[in-house]
Amino acid sequence: MRNQKYQMFQHEFLVTSSKEKEVLGTMRVDDKGNKYVMAKAGATALAAGKITVAASIPATVINKAGTAHSAQAETLTLTIASATFAQDYFKGGQLHINDGDGEGHRYNIIGSSPVTAGAKIYITLDEGLREAMTTSSEFSLIPSPFQGTLISAVEESRPTGIPIMDVPAGHYYWSQMSGDALCLMDGANAVGSTLTLGSVAGSVTKLVGVVATTTATLTMPAIGYMGPTVGVDTEYKPIVLTLM
Repeated sequence: MRNQKYQMFQHEFLVTSSKEKEVLGTMRVDDKGNKYVMAKAGATALAAGKITVAASIPATVINKAGTAHSAQAETLTLTIASATFAQDYFKGGQLHINDGDGEGHRYNIIGSSPVTAGAKIYITLDEGLREAMTTSSEFSLIPSPFQGTLISAVEESRPTGIPIMDVPAGHYYWSQMSGDALCLMDGANAVGSTLTLGSVAGSVTKLVGVVATTTATLTMPAIGYMGPTVGVDTEYKPIVLTLM
């Protein structure tokens, strides 16, 4: 690629890497205006042109009782349910204070300790706590949605973009989030139709609306719209991504 914009990044554009060179969620833009973010594949390899989704957030780190930390503290010792996490699993994610003292604040995580079937985790924030945390606080650790991306047929998942190349398991890669893209079709989607995750893993399909007289609620995310040609079931066709 001759675009000079790419030279500011440690992770080259059209490659994957087993080593972290950019923080998960780092954004870049190519010379066509398409946007990408740094992502990491989960335990299964990813295929070019198949849309990915975020891994589910473990219940072991959601709505847990806080421990006492004074305002301005940047390194926290937190108690979670027994779990196993790799070093820096939550790097690029966030600490949320859900209830009690300090509620409503969120913080960016720049490091987390490994956890091996334990109940303590140490995290480092990119700033000090704005308000003290106490035992009345409730917190959640929210990993980056780009940590362990996967291809899934669960239509209510959070979309995390489309790999523009095949990605080995556990590798870092640039995931396309907006602009002109190529994606696997589920159905003959009409030009301009709003798209959501398809029932076939890695595919997209048209998002069906709900008539005003019903009380049904749509629970599938809109990811973009169909490009300049009609979709052909099981083939890869142009779409316009609007995830970012």
